[in-house]
Amino acid sequence: MKKTIVIKVEWQEEEGVYLATSEDLAGLIVEETSLQNCCALARHFAHDMIGEYQPDPAANVTIAFDIQDKAG
Repeated sequence: MKKTIVIKVEWQEEEGVYLATSEDLAGLIVEETSLQNCCALARHFAHDMIGEYQPDPAANVTIAFDIQDKAG
């Protein structure tokens, strides 16, 4: 059975960056100026983090994004 990891991405107005974090993966923090890059890096690092504990993270984990864009 696949587990879903939720990555929350929020626009940080003062810093001018998107911030990605996850309650499911302690320590996952990504800041990027574009939403696309932030999501791509967050997905990459999430798979790296999961891969430390599971041999094939893509087979056992689904990554979902909760995006809070500039518009709210």
